[in-house]
Amino acid sequence: MQPQPDYLSFRPLRIAKERNLLSRRLRQTSRVTLAVPSVLSAFFLSVSLNLFPKKPFRRYTSARRLSIPMSATIVWRAVLISLLLTPCLAAQSGSAATSTTTCNLDDGRQVYVRYVPVPNNKEKVSNGKPWAPAGVPMTLFTEAQLSLGSSLIPVGAYTVYPIPARGNWTLVVNKNVTPGAAYDEKQDIARAPMESAQVEQPSEALEVAFAHVGPRCTLRIYMGKTASFADFTAK
Repeated sequence: MQPQPDYLSFRPLRIAKERNLLSRRLRQTSRVTLAVPSVLSAFFLSVSLNLFPKKPFRRYTSARRLSIPMSATIVWRAVLISLLLTPCLAAQSGSAATSTTTCNLDDGRQVYVRYVPVPNNKEKVSNGKPWAPAGVPMTLFTEAQLSLGSSLIPVGAYTVYPIPARGNWTLVVNKNVTPGAAYDEKQDIARAPMESAQVEQPSEALEVAFAHVGPRCTLRIYMGKTASFADFTAK
């Protein structure tokens, strides 16, 4: 009868083999674990160095480039409109309502004038003095460079003062848009004579309107029986 093998004597050997197998698996796992950051690092490095071809991303970059001018236009227009509205609203809070007239240029740019449509019987106009209807000057906002007479008006917001006269009125554009500030001739940026005429049907209140022909925006001011005109030309 052959002696039975002592399985307990093989236990240390079996445990040693299992430990070796486990050690090999752990080493393989550690290599994979260490390789993952290396692969990611190589990927981000190649992206930063533009090692990938650009053709697969061309349509995305072109789409972004097309969207930027549109966003810039919208933001720029919103900022400029706020420049126009903020001084007027701050100065006119609690007073009469205001009106706005707009000149739409052929290329999409716009010119605005905001004013208080004061009634004729409540406003006294003095000849030879800059006039601010209801104590609030008209405000000019332009998205285009303008010329008035021989002067150039950059893009931005300005105050506008008509100067009544027995003959032709004068139109003044001033840089000071501070609410409540008094007229300062030193801050005039443009001054030009207006064509004035008498109309048969008087207006009941101040009326301001634009007539648009090509690059020209003709500002028309009606007060009582007097109609005065001045041309702004877009550049």
